[in-house]
Amino acid sequence: MRHFLTSLGIEIREEAVVLAYLRKTFQRVQLAGQKVIPLEGDARERDKCLVQGIKDFLAQHRLRPHRVTLGLPRSLVFLRFLELPPVSPEDLFQMLPYELERHLPFSVGDIYFSYQILGRGEEQKILLVAVKRETLDRYLELLDWVGLRPQVVDMTSLATCNALGYKRESGAEESWALVDLGGHQMELTLFGEGMLRYSRMVPLPDPASWIDQLKEEWRIAKHHANGNDRMASPVPSQVLLSGTGARQELCTQLQQALGYPSFTPQLPLGILPPGEKDLHVPSFITPLGLALRGVARLRFQVNLLPAEEEKKPEARGLAVGITLTLLTSTLALALALFYGEYRRDQAALKELNQAVAALKPRVAAVQRLQKEVGHYQSRIAAFRDLAGSRVSQLQLLKDITTIVPPTVWLTNYLFSENKIDLSGQADSASVLISLLEGSPLLRNVQFDSPITKVGTKEQFRLKLELEGAIPAGGDHGERKSGEGGRRRKSPGFRESRRGR
Repeated sequence: MRHFLTSLGIEIREEAVVLAYLRKTFQRVQLAGQKVIPLEGDARERDKCLVQGIKDFLAQHRLRPHRVTLGLPRSLVFLRFLELPPVSPEDLFQMLPYELERHLPFSVGDIYFSYQILGRGEEQKILLVAVKRETLDRYLELLDWVGLRPQVVDMTSLATCNALGYKRESGAEESWALVDLGGHQMELTLFGEGMLRYSRMVPLPDPASWIDQLKEEWRIAKHHANGNDRMASPVPSQVLLSGTGARQELCTQLQQALGYPSFTPQLPLGILPPGEKDLHVPSFITPLGLALRGVARLRFQVNLLPAEEEKKPEARGLAVGITLTLLTSTLALALALFYGEYRRDQAALKELNQAVAALKPRVAAVQRLQKEVGHYQSRIAAFRDLAGSRVSQLQLLKDITTIVPPTVWLTNYLFSENKIDLSGQADSASVLISLLEGSPLLRNVQFDSPITKVGTKEQFRLKLELEGAIPAGGDHGERKSGEGGRRRKSPGFRESRRGR
């Protein structure tokens, strides 16, 4: 049977690139191919593996997909949940750049962003996602080498939610947790009542200790839910284990650790080809959700693709066929017109031309105004770039204090250029390393001195670096939390239409 649409999902992971290829006919959507491409070596070698692996997959399936969706991992994407006044879509789109500068330590000119309205009421619940321009541009350039141009750039967590919700009954708004394992990273996602509630990537220095890391992250997620009534996550009915590192036998450990029924995900009915039995579903559930963006209307519709890339023309066999059919039909109708109808059309055309001529002076005036507006907008953007060229230290301090558990007391905070010294007391100081490393703003977290015991607490001193240097002349100095320290709240999150 001839397929009318083909869609390719490309999931970027730390340890691999995972592909899923769908075919759509009038009757069904079916998985037609899938592949895991391991990534090894330095950055240059990994890029070569990605490009060659995708080329081999396309050649193997003789594939030129009509739709391509690229999925970026949670570690590369910034996610916030926002609650904003109920305004029109146009006003909301104007508000979001200011919200981005409030919540992210980057200039709006340095990122691509997208958003989706999750709910309306007295306030609009907004899911906001963003990615650094240099990060996305790099992957778009790699796909250019393959000859692919994505129509959608999604976040992998949202793609997994779309795959799990595909063909689900509209009233089945159950709550569940998703644990994604692979390489040296683990992601925890909470989904409930039709909304994404929580999502965070956790580094795994020792993949064998993933259960211990998950317990700590689960504690943080529950604390977040209890401390944020407006966006609190319902109790999950089950826990799903996905990713290239997921195995059915690990579900028993997962259920014992968290106390909830735990399973590996199942594919939607009818998608798996007849006779296919050996497919490792946890590895392909995310790229399946990415590929579904090209053939179905799904719950989450964010798109991080730059607007200028999205508008680039891309000829495909289906589009060409439809265009030729329409042109042929139009020509046949034109030849069948009576002479009288032709004369009436000419009279109407003359009236339209006269109306257009009358509007030309107004159009010219509007164009002059648009040129002036563009001039002033470029100047405003230049000032914003100057103002946003530094990382907000208040935002940085806020992110650090929301990461650490509530049992930690910070007594000293010293910032110098792009380096930070933290001192304080904790029940277990070693836990702080993995928590702080999980932040996309921080790197090279390590102890600066031996841990000492003070009563029931461990006294520690950490040093860490900011991801990206602060320009010379930035504020340097020391912030103290007061005598005895101040207890910090555990991490919360806020929330994303498409923009640049």
